[in-house]
Amino acid sequence: MRFPRGLLSISLALLGGTVMACGDDDAPTSPGPAAKLSVQALPDQTARAPFASSVIVTIQDASGNTVTSSSASVTLAFGTNPGTMLWHMSGSGSGPNKVFEMVDPGTPVVIPGDSVLDGAEIAAMTYYVPLQLLLATDRDDNLLSVNPTTGVETALGFTGVDYFTGIAIESGAAPRLLGVTFNDSLYAVNQTTGLAAALGRMTVAGDSIERATGLATDPTSGTVYALVSLDSDADARIRHLVTVNTTTYVATDRGEISEYGMADIAFAANGTLYGVTGDGGTNSETLWTINKTTGAATLVLVLGNGSDGEAIAAGPATLSGTLTVNAVNGVATFPGLQINAAANGYTLTATAAGLTAGTSAVFNVTP
Repeated sequence: MRFPRGLLSISLALLGGTVMACGDDDAPTSPGPAAKLSVQALPDQTARAPFASSVIVTIQDASGNTVTSSSASVTLAFGTNPGTMLWHMSGSGSGPNKVFEMVDPGTPVVIPGDSVLDGAEIAAMTYYVPLQLLLATDRDDNLLSVNPTTGVETALGFTGVDYFTGIAIESGAAPRLLGVTFNDSLYAVNQTTGLAAALGRMTVAGDSIERATGLATDPTSGTVYALVSLDSDADARIRHLVTVNTTTYVATDRGEISEYGMADIAFAANGTLYGVTGDGGTNSETLWTINKTTGAATLVLVLGNGSDGEAIAAGPATLSGTLTVNAVNGVATFPGLQINAAANGYTLTATAAGLTAGTSAVFNVTP
């Protein structure tokens, strides 16, 4: 016998008096086992300000149903990080003579450091991605690590070399920390002890190098670049951008920098080359982008802090806040996050043990 859909049907067996019941065909089913993470789409955010709303990550089964029984630990990190943060060190001694500050080139804006630093002038600086810290050398010939948030310096060791004017970390599986001195000599620097081993002096076809003032590695190509002055230059403040073969130490001239007195260079992750002028430049203590092919410099902003000695480094933007939380009823909530650099094209990725990671839609961080 057929009954209308959704009604309880009862059938009495003629023998044994057995009762059979059939439930509603449309009754909801429980979600399956947790299988994946889903990150809710985010609106655009403002740099260095808490997100306007919490980031929401749901734990789902294979069909996309929220697994409300899950309390898994979920961690949030960048999926795509197009942002760049620059660090600037200037001067020596104490008080306003020596400063540490950050620069968001996407805004652009200078972000003052937490404190005024003491100690010798920082002559060269680079960002070390694996440890998320700055490495620097000072005029007292020390290799230092520098906290990228506070600027606190920790001595790692004595280089044994009359100060480096530029340092850079090579690309590759076992990258060396390279240093160049004012008189154009290249060294490999032990990243733990600071002890430097001589490699050779840079040469350039048809000329000779009078001084070197900066060193940086392009992360998009692995090419090492340097700032040099040539003997043929009419003004000591003229700098040339050169690429350096780190096996033969031959430098290839890419062009004269269009701004006098460039003191140091640093590469963003996307291959943008930044430079800072020294106090002897036409426009002192000023940040520029530099064309890698021609040497043409384009103004970013004026820094104007600290006394003699300019060093810059570049690294990726950071995501801050509580980045690991336990889900409640299958939902992980991340309030108060913020990103410190303006750029377009960020994504966030959520991970949890045993589950397929989830990545947000693209969003922008505005100045």
